[in-house]
Amino acid sequence: MDGESLQGLSAAARSTGRACQAVNLLAPDRNAPPMVQISSFAFMVKNLIRQRGLQRLAGRAHLTGTGMALPWRLFETANLGGDNIVEDLALGLELATQRVPPVLVEAATVWSAAASEAGTLVQRRRWEGGYLATSVRTVPRTIARSVARGDLRGIAAALDLSVPPLALLVLLNFAAGILGGAAVFAGGDAWPLLVQLVVGILALTVLTIAWALEGRSYLSGTTLLRLPLYVLWKVPLYLGLARRGAPVEWLRTGR
Repeated sequence: MDGESLQGLSAAARSTGRACQAVNLLAPDRNAPPMVQISSFAFMVKNLIRQRGLQRLAGRAHLTGTGMALPWRLFETANLGGDNIVEDLALGLELATQRVPPVLVEAATVWSAAASEAGTLVQRRRWEGGYLATSVRTVPRTIARSVARGDLRGIAAALDLSVPPLALLVLLNFAAGILGGAAVFAGGDAWPLLVQLVVGILALTVLTIAWALEGRSYLSGTTLLRLPLYVLWKVPLYLGLARRGAPVEWLRTGR
C-alpha cells in the first residue's frame, strides 16, 4: 500500500468511527499460468466489483484481512483471535451486528503478489471453505434479524453473503441446468430450465462487462475463454470441502 492510500484509509477510519477496508487486489501478471490469471481476476471481482456493489446497496463492505484500519475503540474490544479460519470476514460480520459495519475506501488500494498455481489452490481451499461455512451459519439468522428490523440493507448484505465464489456459482448453475434439461426430457415443465438459462446468460454478461471495465490488465479475452477449464481445475477443491469440510487452521502457501 502506498503512502497516499495509507493516509486515506486511516483518515476514513478516524472520520467514520468504523472499520475501513481498502480495495485488496492481487497484482496482475500476464506471464502467470492461465489458472492463476483467472484466479486473480476472480479475486478482483470479489474484492472490487462485489465490494463496490455491496457498499452502494447495503452501506457496508466485508473485511478481507489485508488493508484494514480500525479505530482504537473498536480494535480494543474486537474478537481478533476467534476460531474462524476467515476471522477477517467474521470480524466484519460481528461489527455489522453491532450496527457499526465496515466501509469500503475505494481511494485506497493494497496490492499483493499472486501465489503459484499450487499455492493458489491452497489459498482458495482456506478462503472458500471458510467463506462457505460462515455463510451457511450466518445468512439465515442475518435475514431473519433484518426482516424483523425492516432493514432492507441488512437483507441485501445477507443475500450478497449467500452468493458462492465464482467457480462454484458456475458449477451450481450448470448442474441446475442439467437437472432442468433432464426434467424437460422426462416430460416436466420447461420453466426451470429457462430460468437457469437466463441466469447463466446474465452472469456471463456481467462477467464480461467486469472484464471489459476492470479486468483487461489481468488477462486477455482469450484467457478468459478458459473459464470452463478454471472451473474444472477447482472441482477437486470443492469435492475435498464436501468430504472434509473447511480447513480449521492456516495453510501456508508459496509465492
